[in-house]
Parts: sequence; C-alpha cells; structure tokens
Amino acid sequence: MADSGITGDYDELERLIGKFRGLSGRLRTVGVRRAAQAIQRVAREQYASGRGPDGEKWTPNKDGTTPPLERLTRQVKFRGDNGVITASGPDKLKYHQRGNWRLPARPPFPDKPGDLPEPWAEAADEMLRRTAEED
Repeated sequence: MADSGITGDYDELERLIGKFRGLSGRLRTVGVRRAAQAIQRVAREQYASGRGPDGEKWTPNKDGTTPPLERLTRQVKFRGDNGVITASGPDKLKYHQRGNWRLPARPPFPDKPGDLPEPWAEAADEMLRRTAEED
C-alpha cells in the first residue's frame, strides 16, 4: 500500500469494507424480499379497508356490503428480487386503475412507476433497516 500518511488498523478497515460489500448484496436479496412482503401486508390492509395506496377511500360498492375490489385485491402479489420490487394482480384490476364511464376509479397501484406511497415506503424502509442491523 502506498504511503498516504494515514496510520491505523488497515485490517479493521478491510474487514469493514468487506462487511459493507456483503451487506449491499444481502439488502438486494433478503432485504428487498422482506420489503416486498411488508408492502404487501400494508397494501392488503388498505385494500381491506376500502382504500387505495394514496390512503384515499374508494367509492363504495352500490350495495355497500363489502369493501370494493375485495376478491381481486386479495390476489395482488408483491415480489422483491435483485434490488427491485414488482407488483402484480388480476388483469381485471387495470379497469379499476383509472375507471371508465360506468366504473369508478379505484386504483390498487400508484399512478407513476416508482412512486411509492408513504405507508408502503415506511414499511419497506423498516424491513431494510432491520435486515441491515442483523449483520
């Protein structure tokens, strides 16, 4: 190593660098998978209460008996892999995202890709933080 004028425990520094490299890999796999599960939990709670990702209450069903989209939103899945979280659900949900002349908009997903609603972001951040602290 060239003489930088810095003295100290280089072995400790190398150990820390190795830990940070491993941590980023763990966060991209385990952390992101856990974050996706946390987002799914929060999203399903919102759906069950008849709310979209923005927290806004959806237009109730005509008969008012069950939360809107109850069966469809139970099939929504969030997956985390290699640093990316994706969401999927039944094809019919696309009609509810924006609505139409006879169907009120009840968006199950954020309007803009990558625009994570605050409750979803908080749940994901918490799981990523917990994963980082495990090492």
